[in-house]
Amino acid sequence: MLDCLGLGWLHWPDLKQVEWAAWLQLLAAIAGIALALYIPVRMKRIESYERMRGAAARIKGLDVLSSLFQDAMNPALDIDHPPLDNFTTRLKGCTALIEDPQTDADFIPIIGRAVAAVEAMRTHWQTRAISRSPDHRPNDVTWVSAQRSALATEVLAAETLVKNWRKTHWFALAFE
Repeated sequence: MLDCLGLGWLHWPDLKQVEWAAWLQLLAAIAGIALALYIPVRMKRIESYERMRGAAARIKGLDVLSSLFQDAMNPALDIDHPPLDNFTTRLKGCTALIEDPQTDADFIPIIGRAVAAVEAMRTHWQTRAISRSPDHRPNDVTWVSAQRSALATEVLAAETLVKNWRKTHWFALAFE
């Protein structure tokens, strides 16, 4: 039997069929226990990965909204107002991520800076809407561009964090 498996060099004693079955059952039991321990760890890591991707997607969504805001601030375009309701909804979603204890600790500062930049844009629009002064728009475009640049940095940081996590935990995602 050992020669058939390519293990003839081991020189094990000649075992009966019942003994071979017992050994195979032992090896299968050990493999089953190893899988039983690995599967929950893998599922937890996949869940963590999905949470990180979701957080990165929310930050990317803020960036998309900020581009609409930047368009609204452009004097060449005649846009009455950016979608402030979408800003509020997305900001609440990101704030909920900050408060969620399952959010990765490395993501919290990134989310916080992104929320601060978008909150500043929303506040700026609200104060600008009250003043209704068109001569501030060129300065507004420059200010919004700086805020968008800061937000783009946070989007890149979030994407990099997800990529690094994937590199570190490649084995958990290998059989996906």
